[in-house]
Amino acid sequence: MHRALKVILAVAIALSATGRTALLAQPEHWPDSGSLYIRATDAIARQTGAGRSFSPASNYYLPAAVSRFGIIGGILSTFDRINRSGRIGMAAQNDSFRDPSDHRLHEGFEAYSFKSITEAGRQPIHIEIPPVAPGRSNAGSDWSFINYLLESGMKRDAAAILFQDGIYAPSDTLSYLRGLTAYYLKDFGTASYYLGSVGQTSPLFDQAFFHSTASLMELGCNAQSIALLEGYNGARNDLKRLQLEAASLMEDDFSGYLNYSGSASEATSYSVMQAEQSLARIYSDRTAAKEKKPWIAATDSAIIPGLGKVYAGNLSEGIASFLVVGSFGAVTAECISKKGCGDWRSITFGALGALFYLGNIYGSYFSVERINTYTHEAQNQAIMYNIHVPLRSVLR
Repeated sequence: MHRALKVILAVAIALSATGRTALLAQPEHWPDSGSLYIRATDAIARQTGAGRSFSPASNYYLPAAVSRFGIIGGILSTFDRINRSGRIGMAAQNDSFRDPSDHRLHEGFEAYSFKSITEAGRQPIHIEIPPVAPGRSNAGSDWSFINYLLESGMKRDAAAILFQDGIYAPSDTLSYLRGLTAYYLKDFGTASYYLGSVGQTSPLFDQAFFHSTASLMELGCNAQSIALLEGYNGARNDLKRLQLEAASLMEDDFSGYLNYSGSASEATSYSVMQAEQSLARIYSDRTAAKEKKPWIAATDSAIIPGLGKVYAGNLSEGIASFLVVGSFGAVTAECISKKGCGDWRSITFGALGALFYLGNIYGSYFSVERINTYTHEAQNQAIMYNIHVPLRSVLR
């Protein structure tokens, strides 16, 4: 029995060395990787085979969280992250939110912060682009070659040519090719700058305009994109309507979405029609979702550990919390019945169980907003996918 207790204690300590990232923390908040604390907790994790579903590990997160939230908030958020980081807790985690380079979920302090909607990302942006010395060549003469590079996936080669000093004379064609190349490279700030500078009299204006507004939406400047789209008087009203619907959805402006989707013009492209149908489904999902209350999630988890996570929509995290808190509770009860309340084992497991229990309540409160954020981000990714695809098929 003593050996079993020691194993459980070792595993509990090792679990505290696993966890998620805190990307919003400043680098100076993290403990020194060569410190005794880090080396000891890393050694425990390696010896026990504790997995690292998140990076950096909680032995880095804990000191930074205490600095950010205070002792109570830092400890409770860390213990909740430990609950969530096991195989059971991660079972239902959406792989689209994992970093493909390390297959770990990156999540910062915002997961345990009281958030308010900020307008910072929705204001008009002012992008400063490094100047490129003009040349004398006409970019139109290399139009076919640049497009060949882009279609062949050699986007960086195209950028190296287009942005080289002293080659091309300024023109709408050059601005369009530079902007389109930046768009394909997902440098949306540069793309919106160059594409937005193409003149309305240019035959490339429609292509440049809709790629520019899509780039602004990728940057989160939905209000700016809507303002530009409403001023568009060209022939591609189907794309105008589609992007207005998308930007309204991303702003959670449901009345605006209904207004634009109910316009009289007909879609002239099959890909636009398909995209609008996808946006309609996303609209239905967003409006049908019932608003969940954080305090209800916290109360549920106080009554039955993990129930608040289930209420929030994450069954696997709820099961993980129930099993961890229940296991520590059972071991503590056995120690008390056999050794008494004053025994070090009763105190140790009781304290750990209490921390996991309180962390489960604390984490459940924030789980509602966290789940909503993940769902919202996934829907926004789907919205942007349905913007980019028609641009490729319609504006060739």
